[in-house]
This record gives sequence, structure tokens and C-alpha cells, in this order.
Amino acid sequence: MELTKIKNEALHLSVNERAKIACLLLESLDEISDKEHELLCIEEVERRARQIDQGTVKLIAAEELENRIQSHLK
Repeated sequence: MELTKIKNEALHLSVNERAKIACLLLESLDEISDKEHELLCIEEVERRARQIDQGTVKLIAAEELENRIQSHLK
């Protein structure tokens, strides 16, 4: 299955379902080497930096993020 399709479908899940999937995916990273993990992190940082540079994502302040998280936890 294509990554974009999986991502789009996952984003339609509830917050709790997405959190469970996120945990499972993070746990699966234990199976890769430290070097592989480092390379994946670098790729992700570069991808996010490109999105910021291209203006395709909206940055929010840490305080706003915390407020959003707290509202979802209520």
C-alpha cells in the first residue's frame, strides 16, 4: 500500500487510534540499528525543513501546541 494512502487514511482515525498506531510504529523502530535510526531522523528533519522553507506547513508556537494537546486530553 502506498505511504500517502496509508497516511491519509490514518489521519481520519480518532486521536486515540492514531496514538495507538504511533506507539506501535515507534516500538517497531527498536528493530533497526542506531545508524539506520540516525539516517531516518536526518531524512525527517530535512523533509520538515523543506516544508518550512517552501511554506507548505504552518508553524505554531509551543504554547499553542500545548493548548491543543490539553484540549484533546479533556
